[in-house]
Amino acid sequence: MADEERVGTFVALGSVLSSAFFLAFYYLSMHVFGYSYNLLVCSALALLLITHAGAFLVGSLTRQGIVLLGLSLVLLLEEVLINSESMLYGLLFAFSMMIVLPILAVFVQGLSRCLEAYGIVFVSRIVFIPIQPAFLTVAFSQPVLYTLIFLSLAFYMRFRGVQPEQAGLTRGRFSPLIQVPAAVALGFLLGFIEYQILVPVPIGTQERLLETIAYLFVVMLVFVATTEEIMFRGLLLNFVSDVVPVAQSILIVSVQFGLMHLGWGVPLEILFAYLAGILFSFAFYKTHSLLMPIIMHGVGNITLYLFALFA
Repeated sequence: MADEERVGTFVALGSVLSSAFFLAFYYLSMHVFGYSYNLLVCSALALLLITHAGAFLVGSLTRQGIVLLGLSLVLLLEEVLINSESMLYGLLFAFSMMIVLPILAVFVQGLSRCLEAYGIVFVSRIVFIPIQPAFLTVAFSQPVLYTLIFLSLAFYMRFRGVQPEQAGLTRGRFSPLIQVPAAVALGFLLGFIEYQILVPVPIGTQERLLETIAYLFVVMLVFVATTEEIMFRGLLLNFVSDVVPVAQSILIVSVQFGLMHLGWGVPLEILFAYLAGILFSFAFYKTHSLLMPIIMHGVGNITLYLFALFA
């Protein structure tokens, strides 16, 4: 219990300091320069650097920590390219990382699982190229694409002998009667907050409300939340926690999760996803299960689009 309290304190302190620095940088830059894609990129870089700096204060700066910083910078570069006019270069870069990282995993002792997991993250970016596949409708694109990512995760777990329990696919330390209501309440709050930041285009129509709710439930909870939580918390956080302290790993993986939201084009969404990632990660650490993170993530997404539908 003392270790959990210490981790919670370090993570809370790190997230508060990095968020305060990010907000100061963002609003000052907005006031001086106005919004631009460069501001979006610089804001993401600022959050990345201050989070890693805070993480290193939790534990000493090690070789593993330097490698993780490099991986965060690589992820940011890929996201910047793939969400800009240089999209093709971004795809080529992601494809190269998908190949290079597993090869490096063979030679870099102690970091093999981490590098393999990051390779899977780049696989997901290649699948999610910002081009709507011609043979898929908008309604079916996310289920199909997330199924491909899920299958790659399942193949990796089977090939590398990762048991479902190791990836958090278990009920965990606490009863679902406690976890589920808490996760639903927190997920609703997250969705409401995110709606104030994004105001996305609605999915579905009010006239077909029941169908829309059913679609959102299946896609956002079963496909999106489950797949992303297995990838970021079940695998990536687990493997990173093997090489750096838990508090460090939560901060680092969460900021990387935030960077993956750069495509929205909203700096505050990167910060929101970072903080949401910390909440998901700490819930996973506390419960030893993905049940709460998946439900929080899924309900948050459902709430976001329901608010958009009725706006």
